[in-house]
Amino acid sequence: MKKALPGVGYDPFVEVELQPLYLFDKRLSNKNVVVVENPDPDCKEDDKFIEAGIVSDDYQLITNVTVCASIADILTSANIGFEPGRRMFDGKRYSQRWIFNDEEYLLEPRTGDFVAIGIECFNSYDGSKPAGWSFFAERIDSSAGMVIDWLVGEFRFRHLSDSKWDEELAYFGKRVKDVMTMETVGDFLTAMEAMTDRLSANGLLMCLRNVPASAPLMVVTVKNIERSTSAVSKWEVYNGFMSELAQKPSFANDKKNREITQYFIKSPLQSPGEDSIEVISIDEKES
Repeated sequence: MKKALPGVGYDPFVEVELQPLYLFDKRLSNKNVVVVENPDPDCKEDDKFIEAGIVSDDYQLITNVTVCASIADILTSANIGFEPGRRMFDGKRYSQRWIFNDEEYLLEPRTGDFVAIGIECFNSYDGSKPAGWSFFAERIDSSAGMVIDWLVGEFRFRHLSDSKWDEELAYFGKRVKDVMTMETVGDFLTAMEAMTDRLSANGLLMCLRNVPASAPLMVVTVKNIERSTSAVSKWEVYNGFMSELAQKPSFANDKKNREITQYFIKSPLQSPGEDSIEVISIDEKES
């Protein structure tokens, strides 16, 4: 039985089961194993099922089907128009995006440069990430996503047997419309508009000095900036990094996306060095 899959382009809605785990001497372990059907149609017969992860005995299996269906229901009940976006699954981790297509969520930080806001659901079968949802933004002309969970909000639900999934889900549904208020959207637009002023040569160097990017990513982005015919601004520099990361969708690139976005776009509620992610769970709800 395989333990991993290369790539992220597999069907996330394959069959999944939580099975008991046995030790070498056939005694029952206090752990369980999550097994998924191999989403690769060209796999060998012996690899029809994949070990997604070893989990604790109080692990609650929440399927990708459940997470996906629930967010679609939430957006529909919140009366927010949406269309499906990027989807990734590597046999263990899953994410899927929906882009809001209502005009009130379409931002224009610079004339002719549009950014749409959306929501992303995520889940894992190996315990590496809880089930949940976060908000993101996407530049329309380049499909360069911006991971902005730290700015707008993120909601996570633990894979524990004592978690009240239905109750937490209902609570999240009520909060979606509250979070996506025009005040929140306006704050994000203001943060992006502040990046569109032209940079001097020295300003460009200062802008690039502490970007949390690898050397190869930095080199490619700088070369693209040098070839650009547009006036260079923080907005151009930032989207240069985002466009490169979008070329090869992966969970690692999403993590890097978030780090670079947080470097360039500061939350109006965030003090320097302060982590402003809003994580809502059943224990933190208002009474």
